[in-house]
Amino acid sequence: MKVGVCLDALNVAGAPSIEELRASGADGARLVAFPDQRFRDYHDELRAAGLRTAVVLARESFISDLYQDGETAKWYAKRCVPDYWVLGNESDAYLLPEPSPSSWSMQPPVFAALWQACATGILSVQPDAKLVVGGLVSGDVSYAEQLSMLSPAPSAWTVHPYGKDAEAGRTLLGAYSVVVGVPLLCLEWNRPADQIAEFAAMLAATVEWSAFFCWSDGMVPGFGLHDSDGVRKAEYHAFKQAATGGGTMPVFVLGFASYAADHPEVGEPVEDEWNERVGVNRQDTAAGTLHYYASSNRIVFSPLSPLPKA
Repeated sequence: MKVGVCLDALNVAGAPSIEELRASGADGARLVAFPDQRFRDYHDELRAAGLRTAVVLARESFISDLYQDGETAKWYAKRCVPDYWVLGNESDAYLLPEPSPSSWSMQPPVFAALWQACATGILSVQPDAKLVVGGLVSGDVSYAEQLSMLSPAPSAWTVHPYGKDAEAGRTLLGAYSVVVGVPLLCLEWNRPADQIAEFAAMLAATVEWSAFFCWSDGMVPGFGLHDSDGVRKAEYHAFKQAATGGGTMPVFVLGFASYAADHPEVGEPVEDEWNERVGVNRQDTAAGTLHYYASSNRIVFSPLSPLPKA
């Protein structure tokens, strides 16, 4: 499955090595551009390794408000060549019921001016660049309808379907697809571990490419595949399983041994060792039975019933 991860070149918690990124099953990264050599070096490292990249020109990418002259976009285009240039980030966030400080909100006419300036600047350096409308997050397709005449024409649009399960996400993406008429990307998505496999499969069938948000809780607390100390979370294991295919039955989000280590009431296995083979859905222990449920990708412990009193 082709799926990447959102990284942060300037944050040690969000800039894994090539080996670590490959080990997760990801085939690339979505990155916000920064006017800092560390960003360009990290992006070059990813590209040299053959990994896909989507570079976002967001608010943080500009050193002033003079983004509409296109010169900053041209400056970036002379220094890195990603698979996708993503212009803007959640420009429709002002339509959300609550403020979104990380978003770069702007009314459609303002975004259209940003798009024309930056897209023209990039194309003057990279004529074949793929230009993508930055992630829409509100779920209100009328915003996209007001941008139907963007020039130069976008190669794709990206949508951030936060708060949606797989079925709701499919419906939302379908609605945007009808409006925009070009391929969709999903360059920010996040689901709990037990929903990642289904959501990733939906995206693989619906969009051109996607990227999970994000690598680590050190980037945004609670959203990472790793905790803030770099320890792999249940979401990491579910993501890796989805990304690598791994068989008809999902791998244990938490293996029996891992589950037992966190739940001492489980006791020791009746067999000589913990059984972690894919396809095995139960493990008898001294205190009961562990059951693995593939449909929800979770483990449940059923303790032995106490003997009746004489």
